[in-house]
Amino acid sequence: MNNTLVVDINLGSLGTSSSFLKIMSEKLYFPDYFGFNYDALDECMQDLSWLPEEKIIINFRFIERVKRKNESLYKIIYGCLVMYQEYWQKTQYKKKVILNFWIKLYKLMMKVIFEW
Repeated sequence: MNNTLVVDINLGSLGTSSSFLKIMSEKLYFPDYFGFNYDALDECMQDLSWLPEEKIIINFRFIERVKRKNESLYKIIYGCLVMYQEYWQKTQYKKKVILNFWIKLYKLMMKVIFEW
């Protein structure tokens, strides 16, 4: 039995908070009680107990596209993701949750491409 769940979440086409909340709910299989608001997102993202895997890797891709389209939405999403990343880094829980923000890799790749 594989005890690791890898989830890729493409943020590139997001334009609204509701689309962000919906994709998070779908990709992470949020429980039926998820209320599609940021308080409910905080609660679910700091729990994840309904997922049986002990290690969860969540890759957030194309967050820089959100920034170009809707900077205020980007700030909300980025702030949430940083908060969840910090929470899981210091939480002593039976699960290990890793959040990856691909913007750092994207910037590095662009730098290498344009300097080459």
